[in-house]
Amino acid sequence: MLTAANSKCRVRRGASAKLVMSTVRLGGTKRVLRRRFTIGALALGNFAVGLSILLPTGMLAEFASGLGVPIGTAGLLISFGAGVVCLSPPFVAWLTSRIDRRVLLSAILLWLALGHFASALAPDFPSLVAIRV
Repeated sequence: MLTAANSKCRVRRGASAKLVMSTVRLGGTKRVLRRRFTIGALALGNFAVGLSILLPTGMLAEFASGLGVPIGTAGLLISFGAGVVCLSPPFVAWLTSRIDRRVLLSAILLWLALGHFASALAPDFPSLVAIRV
C-alpha cells in the first residue's frame, strides 16, 4: 500500500492496477462536524444575500406608495441590487484575495445587515437606492 505525501488519502493498487482512493479521518468527528457547519454557514449566507435582494419584489406596491414613486421606479431597487450582486463578485474576489475567506464572509454579511438597518431608516427613495447599492 502506498501512502500519499500529505497523509490525507491512501492509494492502493489492486490486481487490475486501478488506483483506489479512500480518505483518512483526521481529527475524528470534530473535523466532520466542522465541515458540515461550514457548508451550512455558506448556504445560509447565500440564502440571506439572495433573499435580501429579491424580497422587495412582493412589497413593491407598499414601497412605491410609502416612498411616493411609481411601482416601476420602485422596481429599480431590485434591478440595481441584482446588478451589483452579479457584477461585484469578480472585483471583490480580486480586491480581497489575501483576506481569510471566513473573515471576509462574516464582514460581508455584517455589512449587509447594517445596510438593511440603514435602509429601514431611509427618508426618501434616492437615499434608499444609494444605501441598497
